[in-house]
Formats: sequence, C-alpha cells, structure tokens
Amino acid sequence: MFYVIADTKTEANGKESFHFIKASIYEKPSFAKFLNMIDKGLIMYDIRIGSYKTGKNMGKVHDHGSGFRIMEKNLCKLYAHHEKVE
Repeated sequence: MFYVIADTKTEANGKESFHFIKASIYEKPSFAKFLNMIDKGLIMYDIRIGSYKTGKNMGKVHDHGSGFRIMEKNLCKLYAHHEKVE
C-alpha cells in the first residue's frame, strides 16, 4: 500500500492539481494483526450513512458503504515492512 501526502490546489479552470510532499510504502499486511488491532480499538468499523443537507434530495438518506478506519500513526503496526519515501 502507498500512503501519499500532497498539497492540493484548484486552478482557475476548476481543475485540481497536486504537489506530492512524501509517501510511505507498506508491505506484507497481517490478518492476525488486523483482528488484534480491532480488538484493541486501533481499527474501527465505520458505517457511513448520512442524509443530504440541501438541494432536491434534502433529508434523503445516502449510503457511502461501510469501511474500516485506522489512524495514520497506527498504519505501521498492521504491516511487516514500512519504508518512507521523501
């Protein structure tokens, strides 16, 4: 997995551009570590359901799907190898 940090900028024409600052490469994830990190509360299950706040769909529910959330500082705990690229 690559985790990239970049500055973003919106051009006058509305096009978004990126300036990459640094990246990290993570290799060899562990399912056992994943389950252990869930037990410890370091990885959270996230149900991403919301409702539209404005517009023609105001009040209607929308589902962005469920997923897992982990803080950046804990990513290295999930993988056997981590390398920084600057």
